[in-house]
Amino acid sequence: MTSKPKPNLGVIFLGHVDCGKSTIIGHLGFLTGSVTKKQMDKCEKESREGGKESFKYAWVVDKTRHERSRGLTTISSVLNLELTTKSVTTVNVPGLANFLPKLMERVFHAEVAVLVVSAAEGEFESGISTNGQTEDHLRIASSFGVEQIVVVVNKMDDRNVKYSFKRYREVKTKTMHLLESNGYCANDVPFIPISGWCGDNLTENSTKMEWYTGETLLSTIESMHVPFKYADLPLRMPILNVFNISGLGTVPIGRIEFGKLEVNQVVKFGPTNTSGQVLSIQSFGKSKLVAYPGDEIGFHVKDATKKEIKKGMVAGDLENDPPSRVSSFQAKITLLNASPSLTINSKPRLFIHTLSCICNVDTMLQLLNPESADEILKKKPSVLNGGDTAIVVLKPQAPICVEPFDRYPKLGRFMLMMSKKLIGYGIIKSVTKAEN
Repeated sequence: MTSKPKPNLGVIFLGHVDCGKSTIIGHLGFLTGSVTKKQMDKCEKESREGGKESFKYAWVVDKTRHERSRGLTTISSVLNLELTTKSVTTVNVPGLANFLPKLMERVFHAEVAVLVVSAAEGEFESGISTNGQTEDHLRIASSFGVEQIVVVVNKMDDRNVKYSFKRYREVKTKTMHLLESNGYCANDVPFIPISGWCGDNLTENSTKMEWYTGETLLSTIESMHVPFKYADLPLRMPILNVFNISGLGTVPIGRIEFGKLEVNQVVKFGPTNTSGQVLSIQSFGKSKLVAYPGDEIGFHVKDATKKEIKKGMVAGDLENDPPSRVSSFQAKITLLNASPSLTINSKPRLFIHTLSCICNVDTMLQLLNPESADEILKKKPSVLNGGDTAIVVLKPQAPICVEPFDRYPKLGRFMLMMSKKLIGYGIIKSVTKAEN
């Protein structure tokens, strides 16, 4: 008899550049046995030879030559942790401002966000400054519906911090204000002082911070709730990448959000009519006959090429409500307070699941009271300003596949950018499918 798979929890690590996300994930992976001693020894040897020994844990997830030479994460990476009660897929994302799109294509997967802030003098302040990314990361997580959040105050071992409770309390107080201003109840958010490098409070309570009596990061993650997975809905798997593997063939990569994928199933890649048969499924080096919501997988598909399958497409069951091209969609949007005005024919960039494209503001139907969405302040407004909430119709300027929020929530939340700045967020109320 096949044992029932452990529930899968998606955990994304957020935070300003150089706050220590990669080091925390790599060290946590090693301490939990998800990273073997052989793998760790290799990272330690390579980092020492490169004159960057303090990056040995970070190099577990930062694997490219470019990342290692700069000491910065530039590519999203995934590490799977097999814990006692659940399987945890950790996602590391870049912390630089120009990599926000990489964050948005990953955060919609997550059920938990771990916000990393640095206790080091000047580093925390840089992260929460106007040019810092701490608040943008929080805002994106909140806008994409990530309800469970943990804050870790990293670098408590810094030579100027010296595991100081006073500094921890200062950082915690300021971070709580950011949480509240971005839709989180700060009093319900766990705060954990840690050292990603030394391992304090990662898997065992630190003897250097006896003033902290809470849980470790590992036990906190293990206690997080795994939301209900919609395996009974038609298959939806947004494509994150596609590879042509020698000796195998075309392998799309992504995470199943709804439904299930089985070997021999025929899948369609919306918004196109490309389809193919699933020959095999892999997840973190292990073969599967069936993959369920939450599983990060690659699958070998027959009769479909890398040229035909693109990032941002959505795989679905050819015989059961396959994903279709959408010509326009009605959405409820909220503009951020500092947003530029939107008018008819404004062209913001849409970020939804693994897709981004320019959309045209086709129609403005209603201006709503942001405090009471049922109250219509004005019909057919001519302009929307920062802080406004409205019902609008958006027309994508490229073929896309999206879904109503009330049916497929993770495929119905989005954010908008203009001039490389976040300007708003929204949910899709209804879609108009394109005629074949």
